Amino acid sequence: MQRMNGAPRTNAAILATLFTVAAGISACDRIAPDTSLPPLPTPLSSSEFSGVELGSQGVLTHIYGDNAIGKGDDGELWLTNILTGEARQITDDGHYKWNAVLSGTHAAWIVEGEEIRLTGEGGGSKNTADVFVMDLPTGEPRRITDVRANRNHLHISGYRLVWSDNRNELQEPRERYDIYAYDLSNDREIPIVVAPGNQQHPAIHGDIVVWSDNRNSPQLGTRAEGCHNRPDRQCDIYSHNLATGEERLLAQTGNNNGSPSVHGDLVVWQQYLEGGGSIIVMLDLDTGQQLNVGFGGHSYTRPLISANHVVWSVKEACDVRGFLGNRSDTGAFHYRLDTGDVRRLSSYVEAEVLLHDNVAVVTEGCQTGYRHYAVFLD
Repeated sequence: MQRMNGAPRTNAAILATLFTVAAGISACDRIAPDTSLPPLPTPLSSSEFSGVELGSQGVLTHIYGDNAIGKGDDGELWLTNILTGEARQITDDGHYKWNAVLSGTHAAWIVEGEEIRLTGEGGGSKNTADVFVMDLPTGEPRRITDVRANRNHLHISGYRLVWSDNRNELQEPRERYDIYAYDLSNDREIPIVVAPGNQQHPAIHGDIVVWSDNRNSPQLGTRAEGCHNRPDRQCDIYSHNLATGEERLLAQTGNNNGSPSVHGDLVVWQQYLEGGGSIIVMLDLDTGQQLNVGFGGHSYTRPLISANHVVWSVKEACDVRGFLGNRSDTGAFHYRLDTGDVRRLSSYVEAEVLLHDNVAVVTEGCQTGYRHYAVFLD
């Protein structure tokens, strides 16, 4: 795997590459969104990358190898071959599902469960949710969770799954989740972290699990305790080694750090800045070297790292007055670990980007009319 010994750019150079001066959105009052798309996606009209447009419906949520998975317009899950664009349906149960992920042997997703009434002050209700797994060779799905909880932020690496789980604070009205893992090779559930506050956005690669955590926040126990996309909400980045059981505090800046991703000994995450906006930070777990690799936006950018590449998105809401399909400061971006080069994969105002090895899948569209294309980065 390539390390960070290339020629990384300075923050100023990255900023110059990513953004040019552009007029902001003139007003933020909501209107019916402009769902029109440019004639060709950005990479398909550029000589920098080769790509293919995918004919899949709905929204894609994860990719692995030659396939992408997502929920179609019918609410069921579909696999799309990113080389041929061919799609096939893999579920047909009518249940409300989300957060589908994919490995070489399994697909997994979350299914909405029963509604429960809260007994604490203020009352209210919550929905539970369960994790389902399908063995791809047989097509047989099964539920792997049996404790009542709401679950989200599902992720997979090989035979291991991780997710956020609120079983220990099920009656708590605030967002308070812990992190659990499941090993499909021996059907064993593993508690990764059970701590005060909210542990969210877990990611896994090999033995390493990373997540965002506000247990140390001075706002814990107040209305401002949540790990939202605001600089003043303190959230830190932690890791857990499944082989050794070691937990490490990777980043504690006093402000918001979120949406981590891990590959090998490299971790990336989004760090919000006091003046607004955010940066994408990369840390080498082996050497402790840290590097800012790009600039994000005010909302979640969800950076991803795989092999020699980091991708992320910078978004503005697509359904506001003055919406433009493309803007100079938004879109999906790509950073090469070996050269430090930053490239834009899309200039769409609210693009989503997925990554596995040397393939990124970009989604463009506003509420309806989504279009997907695979971009080959090497």
